[in-house]
Amino acid sequence: ESGNPSSWQMALAPNPASDFVDLTLEAATTDAAEIRMYDVTGREIRVTPLGTISEGEHKMELSTEGLPSGVYFVRVIGTTGEVASARLAIER
Repeated sequence: ESGNPSSWQMALAPNPASDFVDLTLEAATTDAAEIRMYDVTGREIRVTPLGTISEGEHKMELSTEGLPSGVYFVRVIGTTGEVASARLAIER
């Protein structure tokens, strides 16, 4: 059986967000992971360690406090590299 390690799924709501965004992560495997946020130029602006995430669905709230209006990229990074990514708009 050939499992695809990048078959993790991520949803962000509300999008566009203002003060926070709810992140729903469907993990395909158990893995150590972290959330990294990048601005539109690709500069890493925030890292949130998640520790070990078990297979299945996880929900968490991410603060967008201190981030100006604009487009951001949210990436979940596991031990094998990027496992999920999504675009996030912030409107103040």
